[in-house]
Amino acid sequence: MHSRGVDASSTDAREATRSAKRWTAGDTRPLDSQAAPRLGGILEAAIYGSDLDALEQFYVDVFGMEPIAHTAGRNTMLRCGHSVIILFDPARTIQPGGTIPPHGAEGPGHIALIASDDDIGAWRAHFARCGVPIEREIDWPEAGTSLYVRDPAGNSIEIAPASLWGGVGRPLLHED
Repeated sequence: MHSRGVDASSTDAREATRSAKRWTAGDTRPLDSQAAPRLGGILEAAIYGSDLDALEQFYVDVFGMEPIAHTAGRNTMLRCGHSVIILFDPARTIQPGGTIPPHGAEGPGHIALIASDDDIGAWRAHFARCGVPIEREIDWPEAGTSLYVRDPAGNSIEIAPASLWGGVGRPLLHED
């Protein structure tokens, strides 16, 4: 695994740094007249909790995610459809000196997992069989129903219908 940053000694990098406007909160000035490069979606999302073994077991047993990498005491990576959920111990990831910059979170986080609109009822029954209480069920106008549960660290996990947000999740449901 290689870590690569900007070579601050290069003339191009120094010039780009000097001439670039820096975004700040509340800034209403446009940063650039050109559009940002295209993004393809979210590759990975982070979930934080101190008991990584309990979190991994929950996501594997309840959601059927597949473990794909593990660093003892620091993180576990799980395949979730075409994305990756990374379970992090925030006490470890907040420390400088890792491969990627320090990061973490305080309090419960939230992620939404996409399900076919037709499968929301099956998820409701699955949670009942697994003994996972549904904390909230929301019927979105013209978008179906979301189910909210909690993981062992208290994070809010939403099973969202693919029709939510104008159906942006529908392309992610195709099978390869």
